[in-house]
Amino acid sequence: MHNSETTPQPQLAFEDFKVGQAFRSPCKTLTMELIRRYADVSGDKNPIHLDPEFAKKTPFRGTIAHGTLLAAMASGFAYEEGLLGPNILALESSSEKFLQPARPHDRIFAEVTIASADPSAGKRYGRVVWDTLVYKEVDSQSPVLLVKIEWTTLMFKQAFLPKTRTL
Repeated sequence: MHNSETTPQPQLAFEDFKVGQAFRSPCKTLTMELIRRYADVSGDKNPIHLDPEFAKKTPFRGTIAHGTLLAAMASGFAYEEGLLGPNILALESSSEKFLQPARPHDRIFAEVTIASADPSAGKRYGRVVWDTLVYKEVDSQSPVLLVKIEWTTLMFKQAFLPKTRTL
């Protein structure tokens, strides 16, 4: 994956996605500021996420990021790559399994793999199932798996892609 702030992304249609196709995001560093902003937006102000003194006394022994923040970051990575955006008609389902905590200063990245693509879902769209894994970078050889996500989406077929304009 690459940074869409500097490179305009082509709009991908259902036909552009192939089973087994994989994408990897660049790393992004979790910060306390990002965790605080997410707490403000989500309303989840559990002290495990925001209060280092409280968090030290928990089994996690320190502040951890919201698991749903990691899932949102994965979605953001997919959007930055142009995998998700105006080409998506609907997110039919999302399921997450949170395996390990992430902490401030951890470097996070996602890997997205097309698990299935069903063209018969509708005339204007196909159904794409995405297996998404969120990792913490420990070193380049052995990342730690934090979250497993499965998204099921309805993606517009090429002939029905909505016209978009640059914002």
